[in-house]
Amino acid sequence: MDSKQRSFLRVSGAIGGFIAATAVAAVAVMTGGLPGMLVGAVLITSLVAVCYAAAGKTAGLASGGFMRGFLIGLDTGVNTVLSGVIFGPIAGIITGIVNVLAAFDFFTRSRLYQAVLGWSSWFMPMSWPATGLGLVCFLLNLIPAMFAANRSVRIKIHRLTLDRGTGTIVMEGGWTFLPGFRGGFSLGNFAFVTMDSGVTDHETGHTLNVAAFGSIFHFIGAIDQNIIRSVPENAYAERCADSHVPNAAAYRLAAGHEPVIPLWA
Repeated sequence: MDSKQRSFLRVSGAIGGFIAATAVAAVAVMTGGLPGMLVGAVLITSLVAVCYAAAGKTAGLASGGFMRGFLIGLDTGVNTVLSGVIFGPIAGIITGIVNVLAAFDFFTRSRLYQAVLGWSSWFMPMSWPATGLGLVCFLLNLIPAMFAANRSVRIKIHRLTLDRGTGTIVMEGGWTFLPGFRGGFSLGNFAFVTMDSGVTDHETGHTLNVAAFGSIFHFIGAIDQNIIRSVPENAYAERCADSHVPNAAAYRLAAGHEPVIPLWA
């Protein structure tokens, strides 16, 4: 299958996902009030969970590209509706355009588009649950370090930077790691890494994942990585995020892990 056919399947999936999101929104509106919101949330979460599992099973196949596109279209549809309600119709349309372009390799492999997508994630409603938790974790690290004048080894923040290529606030250090842990984790537009762990590119890859697929995808990916998989690196979300890491494909091959999903590079 050539690149044009693969692109067609991803775009077809994105259209299907957008239609599904619109249908869910219609059901939520017809139900009305808090029950409608709950019904919408349950339906979207269920769809993302099923499609995430299907995308992981079919990665590398034609149907895998369709499922990836469907996940992007689903997130695009919900972001468009919610942004339109919260910020107005023009903002909703702009958010939808930025989001759906993640279905096209031409854009996802562009550093310029990645920057636009990552920074836009701050304003995408489907990114807010993950980014909100990231803000809480950021403050839980920052406030104790400030009270201790950043001198305590256990809670010391070694570096605080902004990854301009993805709009991610990266905190190196802090106390929210298990003793002896080396690596990092990300929550929306916040990334937390241990000192000199070298995982910033991977964690900012997760920032882009959240922008393209939404917070539900990210949380399901965390469950997939930490609970379901015997080899955490083989989780679908991890394989997507690793495409943002230079030479990750060679490392995965040498380690015997499943290949990266060629999304961000």
